Amino acid sequence: MISVQNLSLRFGSFLLRDINLEIDKGEFFVLLGPSGSGKSLLLETILGIRPPEQGEILLEGRNITHLAPEKRDIAYVPQDLGLFPHLNPRENILFGVRIRKVDRRTAEKRLAYLTPHLKLDHLMTRTDLSSLSGGEKQRVAFARALITKPRVLFLDEPFSSLDTGIRRSIQFQLKRLQKAIGLTVFHVTHDQEEAFLMADKMAIMIDGRIEQWGKPELCYNRPANAKVASFLLMENIFDAEAIAVDPSKGILKCRVGSVVFEVESPDSIRTGEPFKLGIRPEEILIIPPGRVPGSPLRQNFFQVRVESLFNLGSRRTVRLVFPGREGLSIDATFNHRITRSIMVTEGDRVFIHLRPRSFCILGSQ
Repeated sequence: MISVQNLSLRFGSFLLRDINLEIDKGEFFVLLGPSGSGKSLLLETILGIRPPEQGEILLEGRNITHLAPEKRDIAYVPQDLGLFPHLNPRENILFGVRIRKVDRRTAEKRLAYLTPHLKLDHLMTRTDLSSLSGGEKQRVAFARALITKPRVLFLDEPFSSLDTGIRRSIQFQLKRLQKAIGLTVFHVTHDQEEAFLMADKMAIMIDGRIEQWGKPELCYNRPANAKVASFLLMENIFDAEAIAVDPSKGILKCRVGSVVFEVESPDSIRTGEPFKLGIRPEEILIIPPGRVPGSPLRQNFFQVRVESLFNLGSRRTVRLVFPGREGLSIDATFNHRITRSIMVTEGDRVFIHLRPRSFCILGSQ
């Protein structure tokens, strides 16, 4: 559907470097990255607002690299929504189809289809755009884009100004509608929760480069490198050294400070090789006091000291310190149910278990 091939662009001192992406027809694609990573710049280049210095952009096999934006048969919802303040909601929605000279009967039929999906019924009689809430304006902006039946809908941080509850409701509405009509969406955001909620496929952009792309669960569970892991909140990333390898079992023993971990590793890492090792806070299991660990827990079973606790309502974040002079620590997150059944306070000593398959080998970079 959309193919971005070897695209590069310099904007001031910032550089987009060798961008390659493939977005399939009917796919909800999310470009995720921190602020200032180049996401909007890439979006504007694909839209045709900025010409690339090198590379090509194909839409359904057609080279559109230097085609004017209005000839690409696409729709765009910017962060500020771009609604016309002098038009009422209905006129705003119908503006695009009128510009494209879609006949009135077809336009009304499309509007009738979108109205219940986006909950627009009560907005059709409003005469003043300024009377609409942020969520209502958002739905009008989506309807105005979708009524033109674009080949691709481009979204640039469209939910950033909405309150959490309203934002989640509209995200669900848009996702359901996208699936129902088989719409191809290219969505830019820095919000990780939003990205994982919406995406069929995603790309992680950091400092003008695509560091990883693929299914959301792959990016989350198997980040390509330490940059991606850190951005996706894998808070425990260590400098490790391989000390023993058992290829028959796919187990790697590695040292982090004075602590030895057993890690499930399909990767070919040699003894003595340094690398980055990561594990997510939610993957750390706390052993209830008084429980004797069974044999499956003998791997990566440690006694640690609770250094600090932070209550986040639905969950609790705990910093745990391993015995040893170097003060190696690891952060764990426990949900509300676990924290109610396992009461710990700062200074307590508890046992934890880290499953070998929960670790990620992140490489040396």
